[in-house]
Amino acid sequence: MDDRQCMCQLGKNARLAIDPKHITIHRPGPQCKVHSDCKTTSLCFDSHCIAAERVCGSQPCNKDCHCRTSYAHWRNKGRGCKCGRCYELKKPCCSRRECTCSKDCNGLSICIRHHCVAAETTGQLCKKCCDCNKGERCVNGMCLRPLPGAEIDNCSHCPLHCCCRKNTCCCPRSFANVTLAAVDYEKLPCPS
Repeated sequence: MDDRQCMCQLGKNARLAIDPKHITIHRPGPQCKVHSDCKTTSLCFDSHCIAAERVCGSQPCNKDCHCRTSYAHWRNKGRGCKCGRCYELKKPCCSRRECTCSKDCNGLSICIRHHCVAAETTGQLCKKCCDCNKGERCVNGMCLRPLPGAEIDNCSHCPLHCCCRKNTCCCPRSFANVTLAAVDYEKLPCPS
């Protein structure tokens, strides 16, 4: 199967067995044109694959605009549709989510589409953003690029109407919740 293809969704009555030894860790590619160029749950913005997380409770989608909400307009800029599911850029630990410029973000993070995202240095010195490559930001004299990060593709088995928390598919009551570590099919409570 091509990395860029979506996986088929499971039917309501499908049984699932996952062998944790066969979970692969992907580093999403740094260059992209569209979301499907990025591996796992990363989204493509400013020619970079950036780590994202599934938007819980969202409806199935086939365009980015289907993932937008009527409130929190800043949030819509970091949302996208991939494989029929809505994703939003993942915020780095200990940083605020909303930003208007990279100075609003803590630590080694930059502002992309009004979202603080984890970043890494390119090693290139700069005085302003135009000294850096596309999608990079000039912060404290260094060019920073979004950090795609290592993503564990551990929730691709979740049906469309479920969301993933701590390796567990959290589904409406009509679905059984499935955990990677457990291969028993009892209903599991969603982690808080």
